Amino acid sequence: LARRDAVLAAIAAERFRLRTGKQPSQLEALVPEFQADVPRDPFTRGFLKLIADEKSLAIYSVGVDGKDDRGSESSRLNEPDIVVRLKAQANSQLQPQ
Repeated sequence: LARRDAVLAAIAAERFRLRTGKQPSQLEALVPEFQADVPRDPFTRGFLKLIADEKSLAIYSVGVDGKDDRGSESSRLNEPDIVVRLKAQANSQLQPQ
């Protein structure tokens, strides 16, 4: 559920970028034009998180352990976050990673 919702949010973020020419800085920017609601994180009952810079965008759930690892997919001590990343290519379009 978390990965599916993160993928759908990433698709909405790419549609936002295609329309506006920039990445969204928060998931709320996608509502209501690109997504009906901000997706919930099933592990915290809060919202999925978004981190973006000029080179990439990550939408993620904190995962099973409920600990926010800032989109890290590897952790020796805890369960990793569930992350969907888009990376800017040479033509500045974000592509799934």
